[in-house]
Amino acid sequence: LNLTEYDVSFFQAGEWPTTATLCQLPTLKNDAWIVSGLCGICRHITKFHQSCSPNPKNILGFKGNTLLAPAEVSMWTKFCEVDVEACVREVLQLPSSTSIVLPTDLGKLESHLAQPLKVHNIYKLVNNVQNVKVSSSQEYEKLSGETNRFDFHANHKFAEGYDKTLADVIIFICIHLINKRIPMERLLDHLPRIASWYDRVVTDDNCELLEVCEELLLNDQTQLGVLEAEQLEVEVPTSFSLYKADTKKLNLLGDKVLTTNQPEVLGILEKVKCLDLQVESSPNDRDDNLFEWDAVPLDAKPEGGKLPTKRIDRKKHQLECLANEVIALAKPGDIIVDFCSGTGHLGILLAFLLPDCTIYLLENKEESQQLAMDRVERLGLKNVVYFRCNLDYFKARFDIGVSLHACG
Repeated sequence: LNLTEYDVSFFQAGEWPTTATLCQLPTLKNDAWIVSGLCGICRHITKFHQSCSPNPKNILGFKGNTLLAPAEVSMWTKFCEVDVEACVREVLQLPSSTSIVLPTDLGKLESHLAQPLKVHNIYKLVNNVQNVKVSSSQEYEKLSGETNRFDFHANHKFAEGYDKTLADVIIFICIHLINKRIPMERLLDHLPRIASWYDRVVTDDNCELLEVCEELLLNDQTQLGVLEAEQLEVEVPTSFSLYKADTKKLNLLGDKVLTTNQPEVLGILEKVKCLDLQVESSPNDRDDNLFEWDAVPLDAKPEGGKLPTKRIDRKKHQLECLANEVIALAKPGDIIVDFCSGTGHLGILLAFLLPDCTIYLLENKEESQQLAMDRVERLGLKNVVYFRCNLDYFKARFDIGVSLHACG
């Protein structure tokens, strides 16, 4: 990446500015926004590089969607952002022993790489690689001769498919650290696909990524001594894809089906039960509206957020209920957080109505937050700060918290 135009400041651990502590590290901060989470930060830096380079490599995949989904909803993003990093920590802390059991996430990655290739426009890729012309599975099945056949397993060359993406870069750095501790030749019998993938990533860019990793490791290799072990063990699932969540379908009314992670739901309910929370509520009996919709500009109304016409009246009623309570509570200088802010329906309205307060818009979806940023820019509001991160990454203090749709 060419980041010569990227303004970066470096701080010693524990000496970073206050804004860097508002979210779980790593964080990336600009004047009006903060991004937290490894994948979100890497995507932002990559997009900046692509905007400054005449011929950038397309490592963000089809339509720039690589690692776009937040870790809260994507098993794949969570693996790249959380699981593989935890895997490295576990390997670094392993003591030398006669027999060592490797982290299960290594086995999951091995099984993932063994899955047949699944990408968008798969037959366009088949045509380019095999020099044939097909556009459907039926046409593909009619191809004669092995030379025309496309090996969907062998061509799963990189983490996300046929081409290298940002996901490969993130995972490679982690696997390289594991390679320092347990040399790849020792892993070859247990994790052959990871070993082949590792070599493929190394040679793909003439070892540039490998050289960068080695430069970063020059200062401290105290935890990277080779692990002595006579026997290695790792569990590799027979059929596993990091793209598919382990979900359970619940039957609802009629033909409606809800796909949910049932063990996770039960775990959350158990936590609430253990906390013994005394949650109180009171009916909303406010008769008067503390603001006038006619005085609110278009981009601070639901109409300005690309909402379907049939949903506008209902949305206005929802916003009124919450906005009135906040207006009654808020004092000048208060920090108000709109959790799961989406395109900013509630937070932007509050920012307009309460110019003496600071509004934090916290959202983990890149596209939704960009729409909110565009609306705020058109309104000229200066009291909005954006947080793009998972809910559990947020650590900042605040005075009032609101949420219109905090699903889950």
